[in-house]
Amino acid sequence: MPKPTLGSRASAVREGVADLCEQRVDPDDLVHEVAERLRRMVPYDSGTWMTSDPETLLPTGLHTVGLIAGVHAEEIRNELAGTDVNRFVDLDRCGHSAVSLAAATGGEVGRSARHRLVYAPIGLRDELRLLARAGSATWGMGCLISRHTVRDHVKSIFAKVAVTSRPELTAALGAEGAAVGREGDACHRAQVSAQ
Repeated sequence: MPKPTLGSRASAVREGVADLCEQRVDPDDLVHEVAERLRRMVPYDSGTWMTSDPETLLPTGLHTVGLIAGVHAEEIRNELAGTDVNRFVDLDRCGHSAVSLAAATGGEVGRSARHRLVYAPIGLRDELRLLARAGSATWGMGCLISRHTVRDHVKSIFAKVAVTSRPELTAALGAEGAAVGREGDACHRAQVSAQ
């Protein structure tokens, strides 16, 4: 039997997560299951997943994957300090669902205090921040950290799916209007120029 394509696996994960969200699942169990399903599609070294209060975006629950000592506490301190690139509240305000640190900084991840102080000293290169929404309400957040950049992952996915561009990849995966890697938009320029 042939192995399912990346596009069909991504669609199956997306549909499975949507089905889970429609069920009455405990929020912590939901976050745990979403983290595991996504990790099979997007490998990462360490991750922080949180349920959040939709009004304040303050975390109400925490789930960690691949715990690297001290990273998650430092991420939260950095987030609450309010001065770095890609803070969850800023992503929510700008309407983004997913953005990598490399994309938000034009590839200059060292412009982020979080990268300089937390990730770089232990060999981590990039992060992908995600928001989980129901309509306009953000109920969950994720931060996936990797020794590889999102660009490294995208190149390997291009090869697996046999495409050469993001539009071809988007079409192949059926992800219309994907926000990941959207460089040059005003929200990100404002965040980066503030650094």
